[in-house]
Amino acid sequence: MELFFQLFNPNIPIDVLLFAIGATTFASVVAWKLPGSDKCRRVARVWVGVYALMMLYMTVIHRTPGTEYRYNFTPLWSYPAMESGLVEVFYEKLFNIILFIPYGAMLAASFRQHKFRNALLAGVATSVGIELLQLATKTGMCETDDVIHNTIGCITGTLLSIASLKFLRKIHTVAH
Repeated sequence: MELFFQLFNPNIPIDVLLFAIGATTFASVVAWKLPGSDKCRRVARVWVGVYALMMLYMTVIHRTPGTEYRYNFTPLWSYPAMESGLVEVFYEKLFNIILFIPYGAMLAASFRQHKFRNALLAGVATSVGIELLQLATKTGMCETDDVIHNTIGCITGTLLSIASLKFLRKIHTVAH
C-alpha cells in the first residue's frame, strides 16, 4: 500500500481530478445523442486540450527541477528491471499506459476522418513533447519507454473510442 501512495500521491488532487475528468469525458462523448457529430467533436477537442494541460501539469509543471531527474534513451530498458523484481518500474509503466487511455479516446472522438492515424500521431507527439520538456527542464524521467507505454495507452483509448462510436452509431441507425 505504501508503494501505491508513493506512485499516486493523494496530496495532489490533480491526479484524482485527471482520471475523473478523463473517465467522465469519455463517457459523455460516447453517450452523446449523435456520436461523431460536429458537436461531439467540438466537445472532445475542448477536453483534449484540458486533459493535455493537466497531463503537462502532472508530469512537468508541478515537479521541482532536479528532483527525480534522469533520462534513459534505451528502448525497453524497463523490462529487465521489472524481471529483476523492481515493482515500482512496473507501476510507473502501467501508470503511463493508464494516463493516455482517456487521451486517446478523446483524440479519436475529436477527428472526423482517419481517427486512428490522427489520434496516434497526436498522442505520440504529445508524449514526445512531454518527455522533451522533462529533459529540458530537468523535471522527471525522460525515457523512451515512457513514449512507448504512453503510445500503448493512446492506442488502447483510440480503439475503445472508435469501437464505442461505431456501436452507438449502429444503435442510433437501428433506432431511427
